[in-house]
Amino acid sequence: MSLNRGETSKNLFSIINKFLYSIDRKDDFDIGNCYLNYSESEKKKSSLIKFLLSEKSISNEIFICYELKGNDGIPNIYFIVNDNEDYSDEHITKQDADIIDLLIMSEKYDIQIASNKNVSEIYDRLFVYDDLSYTGHTFSDLVDFFEPFSVYKLERDSLLNERHLYSIYAFYLLKKAENSTFSWEKQTLEMIKNVIFSESDKIPFYNIILLLSSRQWRHIFLESYRIIEHLFSITFLKEVSDESKISALELAKTFENILKWRPPEEEAIKRIFSEVEENNKNNAIINDLIQVKNSKAGEEALYKWYYKEIRNQIAHFRIIHENIDFSDKEWNIIIRYNFFIIYYMYNNYNAYIIEIN
Repeated sequence: MSLNRGETSKNLFSIINKFLYSIDRKDDFDIGNCYLNYSESEKKKSSLIKFLLSEKSISNEIFICYELKGNDGIPNIYFIVNDNEDYSDEHITKQDADIIDLLIMSEKYDIQIASNKNVSEIYDRLFVYDDLSYTGHTFSDLVDFFEPFSVYKLERDSLLNERHLYSIYAFYLLKKAENSTFSWEKQTLEMIKNVIFSESDKIPFYNIILLLSSRQWRHIFLESYRIIEHLFSITFLKEVSDESKISALELAKTFENILKWRPPEEEAIKRIFSEVEENNKNNAIINDLIQVKNSKAGEEALYKWYYKEIRNQIAHFRIIHENIDFSDKEWNIIIRYNFFIIYYMYNNYNAYIIEIN
C-alpha cells in the first residue's frame, strides 16, 4: 500500500494550522498555499511503502512499522518511534528520517507540535509562499516543528526478522529499558531478552511490550504472569494428547468449545512449578526465589506462596488486604523467575500451544 502524498501532506499542514489559530496575523495567511518539495528518493519511497503495524500501547508511546524494498528488490523492515535516543546495535540501526516518515507520523499518530515552539516562529517560517523562489517546504524546514522521533531499520540477519512484528517492538523497548533509570537489573533484562529471542513462535509479545512500558513492579508482575496464564492448560493438554494420541489442536477445541473446561489455577501453577523445579535443580534463579520465599514465609511450598502471597495479593482486593512489600532486588528476582518459567515452558511445550497470539 503506497502513501498518498497529497492527502497526508494536507493533514500535516492542517495540524500546523491548528497551532497557529491564535496569532494576530492569521487572517493574512492561507495554509492552502503551502506545499511540500519532495526529493526523488522521497517520491520513490512513498510509492513503494507497505504498512505492517501501527501500535499505540500506552499514552505517548508509539510504534509504526513498514516495509520498503531495497535497491536489490528485497524488502527491508523499518519502524518509527517517538524517541530521539539512539539504541542501535547488531539488530536495529537508527536511520536518517525524511519527509515521508513525517507524513507517516501525521497519518498514523496524533503527532504533536514541539512544546518549545513559538507560534510566531512557525508562522514566519511558513508564510513564505508569496516569494517567487518558493518551491515548497522540505523535511528540514518542518521537522523541528514537531516532537522528536526516530526511524530504525531492522538488520536483515537479525533473528527478529523471522518473528512476529510485536517482537521487534518488544526488543526496542528492551533497549530503552537497558538505558532507563528504572531499577532493572542486568540479569532480569537478559532473561527477558532470552524470551524475545527464544525458539518458540508462540510467545505473546504484546504482554512483554506492556510490562516494558511500565514503571511499576506490580504491573510488570501481572503482565509477565499473564504470559504464564496462557500455559495453564498445557500440561493437562499434553498429558491427555500423549495418552490418547489425539492431536493437541482437536483436544484444545474440545476443551474450549464443548467441555468449556478451564484448569484450576492453583493446580495449574503447582504443575508448572513442579516441572520447572524438577528439571532445573540447583538453578540460581530458582534458588534466589526460594530464598526470598523463605525470608517471607518459611517452609511453605514455593508455588503456594507465589500464588497466594504475590499473585492473589496483586490481582484481588480482599476485606482483609495485606499489601505485599518487596525490595527492588526481590522484585527483580521474582520477574526473572517468571521469565525463566516462560522461556522453559514455551520452548518445551511449543507444539501444544494453540493460537496463543
